[in-house]
Amino acid sequence: MNQRVQEAQKKREEQIASEKEELDKSVSSSKERLSAAEERRTSMLREAQEKAAAEVAKAKELAAKKQQSLQDMDEKIKEKLSAAEDRRNIILSEQKEKAAAAYIHAKDVSAQQQAKETQLRDDLENKIQAKLAEAENRRLSGSPAKFAKAKADESIN
Repeated sequence: MNQRVQEAQKKREEQIASEKEELDKSVSSSKERLSAAEERRTSMLREAQEKAAAEVAKAKELAAKKQQSLQDMDEKIKEKLSAAEDRRNIILSEQKEKAAAAYIHAKDVSAQQQAKETQLRDDLENKIQAKLAEAENRRLSGSPAKFAKAKADESIN
């Protein structure tokens, strides 16, 4: 009996060893699967982080481009506004110069007209004086020869 007990014990030990081996294989396999799953998870997290970082970088780049575009537009608008203001000032200056020139011309024309009018009055007054003198000479002299001489004297003067 002793031998049977020993055989049974040996069988039991082999069975326990076999079960332990299977359990170790199962644990080892589970650990390997767990390790592989952990690696996949880490890899997926890394990929997700890289994609998110790329998207953030792209968004920052787009924001920077947009900001630069807005600054460029702002500068262009300021330049156009400045150019328009310069053109406006030039036009106003030209209008002032034209108005001043027109005023001076009008003043000159008015002075010339007054001078002409004064000259015409003086000429008219001289002619009237000459006619009066001629009439007076005719009245006084009565003779045609004297009249012709008086007229000749007048034309010399």
